[in-house]
Amino acid sequence: MRSWNSWCLKKKRRLPNPVYKKNSMRLEECLCYLDGNYVVLIIEPRSKLFIPFHPTRHFDELKTNTPGEITLKFNPDRTVDIFIPFSREVQARKNKSLLFIDTNERSVDFLLVDETRAQSRSLDTSQLSTTHFTYSLKRRNISQKIAQDSKYQPQNRKALLDKYGKRERNKTANMLHAVTNEIAQMVEENGAMVVLEDLTNIRQSM
Repeated sequence: MRSWNSWCLKKKRRLPNPVYKKNSMRLEECLCYLDGNYVVLIIEPRSKLFIPFHPTRHFDELKTNTPGEITLKFNPDRTVDIFIPFSREVQARKNKSLLFIDTNERSVDFLLVDETRAQSRSLDTSQLSTTHFTYSLKRRNISQKIAQDSKYQPQNRKALLDKYGKRERNKTANMLHAVTNEIAQMVEENGAMVVLEDLTNIRQSM
């Protein structure tokens, strides 16, 4: 809108009204609120719009009395995804142990230290580098074949690269998700404070 208004002022003539083409919308907190399984939009005084929604299974667990700015996302199938953030006050707990984490190219090493013991553990993450190397070879082969064969068009090249790039991202995300689950479980079970990598002069820094 700002660029459209400034352009009209510079050219001293009115341009066609701008069209909003985004598929998402963020609602200000003062213009909407929750009422059961409805998002209530305040259009004008004494005029409201009720938008029903089907909550996910985690909605009741996460729901609090302080929702944030609600976001609406419009899908191609004419449905709407509603994202409702909630804020909650948490109390800091007392740390019972320290969990040192060192990330390497092919492993993630842990050292759990408390008052009575020290326990070490290692997670094999070599599949991450293997996956990246494998898909980099595939992308290089695709580029070489397209350069040598005139039958391949740039659109096909882009589609193939996007296809294998998406597969690589999905596999990498699944592996990282498994690693973070392990870390979260260790922290929760032992009440640990996480210390990441650079462990030089660790006693002086604490």
